[in-house]
Amino acid sequence: MVKILKDDILSKKAEDLIRYKHELGIVSRLNHANVVRILDYGEVFELQFIVFEYFQGTTLFEILKKQNISTERILDVIIQICRALDCIHQNGVIQRDLNPENVLIHNDSGSAGDTVKLADSGAAHIIEFSEVMAKSKDIPDPINYFSPEQSGLIKRHVDERSDMYSLGVIFYQLLTGKLPFTADESFLFTRQNAEERPELPGRLNPAVPPILDRIVLKLLETEPENRYQSAKGLLHDLDRFENGDREFMLGLNDESIKLSYRTKLIGRNDEFTKLKKLFEGTREGRGRVCLISGEAGIGKTRLIEELHDYVCSQNAIFIQGKSFYGDNKEPYGLLKDALGGYVAIFNRYSDKKKKEIRDSLRTSVGLFGEIIFKLNPQLKEILGECPSLVSLSPKAEDQRFLSIISQFFINLSAIENGLVLIIEDLQWSSEWTLTLLNSIADIVSKSSLLVIGTYRHNEITEKHALMKFISDAKHKGDSLVEINIRNFDAITVNNFISGILCENEIKVRDISDFIHRKSKGNPLFAIEILKQLVNEKALYYENNKWNIDDILLRQSVIPPTIIDILIKRTSLLNQKDAMVLAYAAVIGRSFEIGLLYHLLGEFNKTELVRIIDTCIQLQLLDRDNRAENRFSFVHENSGSFLY
Repeated sequence: MVKILKDDILSKKAEDLIRYKHELGIVSRLNHANVVRILDYGEVFELQFIVFEYFQGTTLFEILKKQNISTERILDVIIQICRALDCIHQNGVIQRDLNPENVLIHNDSGSAGDTVKLADSGAAHIIEFSEVMAKSKDIPDPINYFSPEQSGLIKRHVDERSDMYSLGVIFYQLLTGKLPFTADESFLFTRQNAEERPELPGRLNPAVPPILDRIVLKLLETEPENRYQSAKGLLHDLDRFENGDREFMLGLNDESIKLSYRTKLIGRNDEFTKLKKLFEGTREGRGRVCLISGEAGIGKTRLIEELHDYVCSQNAIFIQGKSFYGDNKEPYGLLKDALGGYVAIFNRYSDKKKKEIRDSLRTSVGLFGEIIFKLNPQLKEILGECPSLVSLSPKAEDQRFLSIISQFFINLSAIENGLVLIIEDLQWSSEWTLTLLNSIADIVSKSSLLVIGTYRHNEITEKHALMKFISDAKHKGDSLVEINIRNFDAITVNNFISGILCENEIKVRDISDFIHRKSKGNPLFAIEILKQLVNEKALYYENNKWNIDDILLRQSVIPPTIIDILIKRTSLLNQKDAMVLAYAAVIGRSFEIGLLYHLLGEFNKTELVRIIDTCIQLQLLDRDNRAENRFSFVHENSGSFLY
């Protein structure tokens, strides 16, 4: 069986193609009863192809069209899919596009005893799902099964738990004959599946017992931390159900394939409540500028991510720009990046909504569209061609620019019924950005715009332009709100470590007290210390619980700062990998992988992608949200010890 992948929905990024081939290679070596074997793969006439084993079966999509599927048969299908997921997850592969089209079933007679196989494992890396969504007027089948993090509605990395969510959608559909979420257009759908809980399957199908209601809804939790963490955990609970148990606590034998070092928001409830109230005020025409201060690693970005999820759940728009150390040469670059994010959102709207927004913005911009294009030429996709500007003196030109751009953000917030603009790391921002921010602050109070800036208060002096902005804003009225974030106390660190390890707080108190003393309550430092302890086996998981090796714990040398931890981690790289990272550091805090390809011509692209992935796993690099094919160092001073 040969599958040809359509070129118009394939990623053109070299690293995606490399990872796609890597995962296909892994899957081709698997021999599991529930995974369709890959016999060959490659490229012919510039088309990607995959050769699968021949399996005479029907897609689950076709079977779903039939009525009266018994609960017994549904469980049999879900269990076999679950076994397939367990196999690929244990081998480091995430399905990413689990849906009824790639579940094959032999024996569709309506009775139990099916043979179920999962197809297309490893192929999703090369599919550009944003292209699929943008080109479709209806929701493409795969999008219905995307997790909130895969659709971008919550800011999480996609891992094995995303597949568990997709399995939950299939389980729900099998039990009820309906999808848990539906909408008329892709963008609205991706919002809906993050903000709502679906109706209980038992209300749509009285034959569904309450325990299966609970299992399905656990799979469909928005937050990955609240779902089943592994296919094994779900298999254990389904086995209990099949053995007649109808009332038990879910997930008792569940454990993560790997620690995500991520929890629900902890220790920041007061600050988050304040941000939510500020956002809700924008819906009543009370716009504000909010500055969040705190030292590096204190949790400013984590708080912003939580707000992002909330704002999207309220059908408002969230756009952002981020400053980088030594990378503020482009005037208004942060706001340019933010508007680029809005263009991406706009392109996912229906044609009808695009026309409504385009007409409204053209009316509000009038003759000054060229000024908007100076900030970000991508806005031409929305506004179209605009008349040339009348020349003014340099000073008058600056004033016109500030006035028009400021009003543009205000008008956009009104059109979208709420807009949150995030500007991160203002301690490194240019004076141009702060001047424009000051202009926005002058008119924000009666708008639907919430501007949030973050900065490290301990890294700026009284002479910094940001301090002048704060002083001026305070004298102008109540449009400025300030939030300062402080270190965790011992109790909160205990709660934090308990959440990461999914373990009772009392059982992790000794290790959390140790981490609190070493980290002084800085959340990022606490996570880095925890990673070190797990990597060194001073903390290990055995017999369904976390255990401490007291000897290794006493021998563990915890570096005094986060920078020292990064230096220690860098020492784990071999000479060749360290050299590549040094070249990247010379480029800057953020770099395009394409430039690295050019500079390091002696390396093949596959090797470079492997090195980048290794550095991501070591938490030395992360993906840069500002653009595709970009990566950034996790700390701004990384370059100082790399070259």
